[in-house]
Amino acid sequence: MNGLSPLTLAGTHTVVDADCTGRAVPGLDQMSLFVDRVPGLVFACETGADGVALVEATRAIDAERVVRSAIVQAGGVGGAVLAGFTVGDLHEHAMEGHLARALRLGRSFQAAATAPLSGLAEKLGGELLAEGRIVSITTSPADPHVNAVEIAGRSGAVHRVITRSETLAVLSDGLLVASAPTIIVVVDAVSREILEVTDLGLARHVAVLGLPAPEWWNARADRLARVVPSAYGLEDLDVA
Repeated sequence: MNGLSPLTLAGTHTVVDADCTGRAVPGLDQMSLFVDRVPGLVFACETGADGVALVEATRAIDAERVVRSAIVQAGGVGGAVLAGFTVGDLHEHAMEGHLARALRLGRSFQAAATAPLSGLAEKLGGELLAEGRIVSITTSPADPHVNAVEIAGRSGAVHRVITRSETLAVLSDGLLVASAPTIIVVVDAVSREILEVTDLGLARHVAVLGLPAPEWWNARADRLARVVPSAYGLEDLDVA
């Protein structure tokens, strides 16, 4: 929804194909403009009952905590607008071509919807990381938002998918095979439905695909540090 929302203004505004995350991230402070510390950013958002909050986000964490609190107060869903930057800033501090890539992926996904899973992954420009049946889902005692989804692979391998509000890492037989910022996608192996974290349930037959992350995240160490699993408190899951 966040990625598509600018298109609702396409009838009256020029839409620039630049995105500030390029992948699923839970925190507003993880948006690329904040990660690169672009000055002068301002957030406006709903607070419910026709209320509006305006936040001068000098500190990225203010945007995350204050704006999120305002949206929670508005009932959990609301509009938010980030301003104070130029198109030139986006050229340097955002991921260009995000909507075009999404369109290509969508068309490729539809074209290969009935292909073998390995062929589907190849068509998307990624790789098949795991396939099998979900046999257990365990919540981390340290963080109730973190789950370990265990998948019994067809070849006898044991896969473990680590999730928060997005999928952060995949391990096979205890070895790390992929982690954020790689875009990790879980699909129903039968219907090919793209699954949210909340859709992962016991006995479901799933496939886990890994797609390359936007190069923006890997271009600098300080950017990468904001999106790898250790940024969420999950140690030993960062790809070296």
